[in-house]
Amino acid sequence: MTKRAFGLCLFLCLFFAFPCCTAEQEGFDLGVLALAPVSMPGLADGPSVPLQSGPTAQFAPSGLTLDLSQPYVFFGQTDCWAMVASGTADAPGPVGWVQAAAADFPAEPELLFEDAVPVTVMEDTVLTLAPAAGADAFCDIPEGAQPVVLAALGDWAYVQTESEGVPVRGFIPLSAFL
Repeated sequence: MTKRAFGLCLFLCLFFAFPCCTAEQEGFDLGVLALAPVSMPGLADGPSVPLQSGPTAQFAPSGLTLDLSQPYVFFGQTDCWAMVASGTADAPGPVGWVQAAAADFPAEPELLFEDAVPVTVMEDTVLTLAPAAGADAFCDIPEGAQPVVLAALGDWAYVQTESEGVPVRGFIPLSAFL
């Protein structure tokens, strides 16, 4: 046996005997930010605005609106879009994006989602906009799909993927890919 072959055998034996990167050893750190919802009181005579599933008009519309005269939740903003939900921080409704000009939203936090992590979905699941209210399906996410995890909210991952060729953002259970 040559020195090269011996070295390769030694490396493979050590690699399989002492795997260096298992999810259990590392706790599977997604490296993503945790969303921090802030309850907002609502605005006197606040408008009702359409929710997008993501922070541009190119994302799929949610088909929902947010009444800014009622209490709502603010997660943060990016560019000229604010991530919001109806309800309170303890019980947010459907999460979506509205143009920041719709209200005087706080400047912080800025949601850059720089630590996005691609994952592979291990079982068929659904993407929802309202994880706290149950998993009403916004769209199906098939096994083998590869969304990008942008953030976490409890047992849910906030992801970006496509549905019928259109970009969407929403929540899938962490268990779908862990």
